Amino acid sequence: AETQSCLFCPLFQVIFNAANDISTKSFTKLGIVMSQVLLIGFAIYIAFSVLQLVSSFTKQDGPKFITGLLGQAFKVLFAYVLLIKMNSVYTYIIGPVLSAGLEFGSSLLFERGHAYATLKSCGSVVVSGGILPTALGNKILCFIKAVQSELAVPQTIASSLMCVARHTAATEVLSVKFWDFGMMFQGILIYCFSWLLSFAFAFYLIDATVRLGIVGALMPFLIACWPIKATSSYTGKGWEMFMNSFFTYVMLGLVVSVNVQLIGQGLTGGKGGFQAIEDALNGDQVQVLQDLLDIGFGGFLILIACCLFGFKLCGQAEQLAGKMAA
Repeated sequence: AETQSCLFCPLFQVIFNAANDISTKSFTKLGIVMSQVLLIGFAIYIAFSVLQLVSSFTKQDGPKFITGLLGQAFKVLFAYVLLIKMNSVYTYIIGPVLSAGLEFGSSLLFERGHAYATLKSCGSVVVSGGILPTALGNKILCFIKAVQSELAVPQTIASSLMCVARHTAATEVLSVKFWDFGMMFQGILIYCFSWLLSFAFAFYLIDATVRLGIVGALMPFLIACWPIKATSSYTGKGWEMFMNSFFTYVMLGLVVSVNVQLIGQGLTGGKGGFQAIEDALNGDQVQVLQDLLDIGFGGFLILIACCLFGFKLCGQAEQLAGKMAA
């Protein structure tokens, strides 16, 4: 219960509120202004296009010109509506897409995190009034709790192993108590690795949430750039940043689950993982626990390799998200 407490939730609540504030201020200050600039730019485009048409000495394709102009007018009108009603962008695009990523990432958690898979009634975030949906903030908070709950499994088992190694599993020789140093070292290794994994997860989730705030701050500019061919690439870059946040949520759920399963199997030598250890601990079966952890020096090296590989895999989550978003 102690390790499942949401250590990083207050931090992410502050970050989400900051992203909400900057997105709201950007919409308030720039939404109407960019919509006016867009209309002025479109009027100039029409003037130059018509001037080019009537001043040409060659035969012009009138229907083609009208078709192109109508298509451009539709794009400008759509962008104009989005700029003056930008809350619809967050309600019908940003919120649902990111919520889907959070649901997907949470559903990939194999251990205790599956209790939060639906991301519904696991808490609420205090959101300062703004443009970002409150439901999205709640789901991010629930996702953090879900991953924290997943990582609580190796953290708790590791601390339990260190406790058992000092007491129940210790052997007494000539009134001198010797710890089970094999179990102790295994517990220390898993404990340190699981906490490193927690901080790595927090770093990447911070990055994804901050990126969401940056996209929100640039949203009026990105929408206004979309109808214009010369600037539409900026909109594409903004969409790529947004999708990078989406896939970061998905990949973090997958990477955390793979790491937990990997070190669990490495700790027991493939003899049941964390579930078998938990059953032995809950049943006070010290001998069974020692047999599970009896993986030898070679197995201990494999366990270290699993931890190193898992930490490296965590670092690849951002790259994987970037490749999927590109």
